[in-house]
Amino acid sequence: MTLVNLKVNLLMKTARRSLIYQGSCLTLYEVVVDDQHLLQEFIDELSESDQQKIAALLSYSADNGPPRNREKFKQLEKDLFEFKSYQIRIFCAFRGKSMLVLTHGIKKKKDKHDKKDMQRAHDILNLLDKNEGN
Repeated sequence: MTLVNLKVNLLMKTARRSLIYQGSCLTLYEVVVDDQHLLQEFIDELSESDQQKIAALLSYSADNGPPRNREKFKQLEKDLFEFKSYQIRIFCAFRGKSMLVLTHGIKKKKDKHDKKDMQRAHDILNLLDKNEGN
């Protein structure tokens, strides 16, 4: 599927937020596109060990704020961030001071991000904002 086809497909879909974790510092949501839990489906395909690492990273972040360690949490662009655990990457963006919206995850095997992965995150966030009236 080309990037243009992906954009057209996303434009015809609906998106909503689904609560993942309510912490003392942040509330984490995943984006659900046409009842498809993109992040949860990605996490379900990981090994149990990787699932536990991601769960610990996300719950720590919700309770204490994003890690200051760039090996665990990194700003990719002005409004796009990623959680990192070895090769696993989860794209996210802040909506307000205490809401963090997670779009999807990937296994990154190269040094640089593939532009289409970051564009997909932006497209999902734009769809969510459109559906929520932002």
